[in-house]
Amino acid sequence: MKNDHLPNFFEGIDTSKVREGVDINKAIEIITLFLEGLSNKYLNIFKGQSADEMLGSMDKLIVKCNEYFDILKGGIYED
Repeated sequence: MKNDHLPNFFEGIDTSKVREGVDINKAIEIITLFLEGLSNKYLNIFKGQSADEMLGSMDKLIVKCNEYFDILKGGIYED
């Protein structure tokens, strides 16, 4: 993921649901690092595949991304 687009990606983000005490800039950095890592992972997986094969995998990829985002949203440890 190219960092030039990230300001647009996070533009207008609703911070009202961010847990009190969470540094929004650090949260955005965590999300950015996650997206970059996920992009690299799937670029390697899709390397050499046809466009049709990649497009056929998009639904599964979206489901996996949402699962990862659910973990990020909920956190890892219970209070």
